[in-house]
Amino acid sequence: MVQILSLTLVFIFYFSYLIKNITLLKQKIKVNQLGKGNNKAKNIIEFETILKILTILMIFIQLFSIIIEDNWYIINIPLFIKIIGLVILLISNIIFILSIITMKNNWRVGIPNNDNTNLITSGIYKISRNPVILAFDLLYIGLSLVYPNPLNIIFTILLIIMFDRQIKYEEQYLLKTFKEKYQNYCEKVSRYYNFF
Repeated sequence: MVQILSLTLVFIFYFSYLIKNITLLKQKIKVNQLGKGNNKAKNIIEFETILKILTILMIFIQLFSIIIEDNWYIINIPLFIKIIGLVILLISNIIFILSIITMKNNWRVGIPNNDNTNLITSGIYKISRNPVILAFDLLYIGLSLVYPNPLNIIFTILLIIMFDRQIKYEEQYLLKTFKEKYQNYCEKVSRYYNFF
């Protein structure tokens, strides 16, 4: 049952991501801009490229973890921890779906390349400046609680650190683009949620 729920929640998360991308691509909007762009510094392009590769690898690690389950590692996790992990997975899905719906046509992955987007401060963005990243972090943490194998744990820690760095790059871009409006928004809303 845990395996089926995990697989379902991971599927819903990535399927939502895919549907949003396809919907925007049909409108000729390039969503995935990680590691691409003429107006980005070389170090940002390199960083985003590595981040993209690691997030794709993480999908395979997650699927491997769910399908193989706990037969290849020693850590034995009590059922209540796995249930907490599943609840975190569910919360990550809710946050992610609310985020991409609220962003409408302004949603991009990575720092936009000469796109005209609006600063979204409504909906879930009233309580978090980066709910999409928060959703990814929770997805990784939740799955690591359900399937605490070494690969899952290592990639979770690495990607959370890298996503935090990506947020800082994006904040520089947003401050440059939206100036005082973004500065005022930062003063009212936390980077992740309330105290983060």
